Amino acid sequence: MYIIYLAGNSINNKTWTEKVKAKFDSFSTGDILYYDHWQAGEKWINLERESKKLAELVKDKINYFVFAKSIGSVLALKNIYEGILNPKKMVICGLPYRAGKEEFKEIDECLKTLKVPTMFIQNEFDPVYGFDELAKVLANNSPNDYHLIKKPGNSTHDYEDYENLIKQVKIYFGDEDKQVHLEKIYKTLDFVAKKLNTLNIKWLLGASGALMVHGVKIAPWDLDILTPFENIKLLKDEFKEYFVSEDEDGLLLKIGDIEVEIIKLDDLGNPAPTLFQDNLIPVNPLEDELYFYEQRPGRENTVRLIKEKLKNDK
Repeated sequence: MYIIYLAGNSINNKTWTEKVKAKFDSFSTGDILYYDHWQAGEKWINLERESKKLAELVKDKINYFVFAKSIGSVLALKNIYEGILNPKKMVICGLPYRAGKEEFKEIDECLKTLKVPTMFIQNEFDPVYGFDELAKVLANNSPNDYHLIKKPGNSTHDYEDYENLIKQVKIYFGDEDKQVHLEKIYKTLDFVAKKLNTLNIKWLLGASGALMVHGVKIAPWDLDILTPFENIKLLKDEFKEYFVSEDEDGLLLKIGDIEVEIIKLDDLGNPAPTLFQDNLIPVNPLEDELYFYEQRPGRENTVRLIKEKLKNDK
């Protein structure tokens, strides 16, 4: 696969992007768009000038991907909106929405009409623009097909978790790696389900994991386990080897390469134990999941997949 790298504004991002590309070169080829203001010693990027260079870079290319950070993501969105850039998929780290809107006033309209499948990776407390803020922007503008990934606890505008970046980009850009990831999801769910079922507590598998159990053609990035508040202390002890962090919503675990969120929820609805990979997994009916996803802007592709599954089951 061929990747175009669009870095952040400051000269420090040049070194960061070169390091990212060197790591990604193990599974891809690509080019970095080197900004003129770096060489000139100027403080700010000239989006119009870099857009012209970007147009030259992609003019003969068809199947390519974009990996962008900070102002580079604004450059990417601007050129997608103007019809210059048309990647197969895109990964964005640290979208600086507030500053981006000053440079590119049509950013909201771009997000509303964005057809390029895009993964947004945002540090929880990114000082440029935090995860919760970005979640609201994306919900309001509802891009056609996107994933929003939170880096919990991180309060910088740095994105230096290279190991996870490689894993996420390989899976998102390259179908050949999805099955490997899916096998890890299966293994983790098998481990978690066996332990939870032996504890004889109420729990529910939610989100994309539940869709997977129902047979929807989807590969979860992580697993979401919902359980009443009274079980949190017990589960923190039971999974102490895998504990990462705790907040008001629940626990974050990491089992192998897979993140597992244990979320406090007292009303679990009416889950039905469903046999999956030799385990009984409590999930809500697929019709309930459809209703849930229909209320969430930007989940049109997931809604389509659920409807296809329900239609095929008739």
